[in-house]
Amino acid sequence: MKINEIKDGAKITVTVSIGDRRMDFETVAKGALPDGLLTELITYEMKPINFNTSAQLKLSVVIIDTDSKPYEWKSVTIKAVDYKGTKYSLLLSSDDTESINRRFGYRVYLGLQGVVQIGSHSAFYEVIVKDISEAGVAFIYNTDINLNKHTATRGRITFKDESKKFALGFSIVRKEQVDENRFLYGCALTNKSDAIRKYVTAKQIQQLQNKIKSNYIDKH
Repeated sequence: MKINEIKDGAKITVTVSIGDRRMDFETVAKGALPDGLLTELITYEMKPINFNTSAQLKLSVVIIDTDSKPYEWKSVTIKAVDYKGTKYSLLLSSDDTESINRRFGYRVYLGLQGVVQIGSHSAFYEVIVKDISEAGVAFIYNTDINLNKHTATRGRITFKDESKKFALGFSIVRKEQVDENRFLYGCALTNKSDAIRKYVTAKQIQQLQNKIKSNYIDKH
């Protein structure tokens, strides 16, 4: 996606790094031009920011489009402009980027504790929720679950991430041994959930921002 294909109303985070300082600025898309994207004027202490004052200044932009998909531009220029009598910030980039969801294969790592129940069997299994996507979830158990004793490979997994709690139906589609004792179970979610889609998107953005911050610290 080109940056001027972003729709009006998309939420934008501009990350600015210079020296040992890092700041995030929030803004909103306000319209596309042939060469870039207009946003609400980015200011600091009520004054427009000049993003071109230093060759050491580094910019990255994460945009949540109106379809809730996140996109990132690492090569971007930002200018304060006057367009039809209104002041805006203009984001310019020649990059053609894919959504973070697509680039990262849709899955985000979790590593959270959870509980699984399979079929109509009364046993509960304390597992590690390895990762999740909009369509599936994978968990690890510390021994082989005997699926033959269950009437079905359908089940339910519950887990909590801070204040968010999820209870999701699934169907096991693959099983593989990861080491001497532990097994990984890959599952397809039985129902699509808007809450899961938003959760996955939020986790991807959080992990991306942590990666950007980590890369910046490593280089300084």
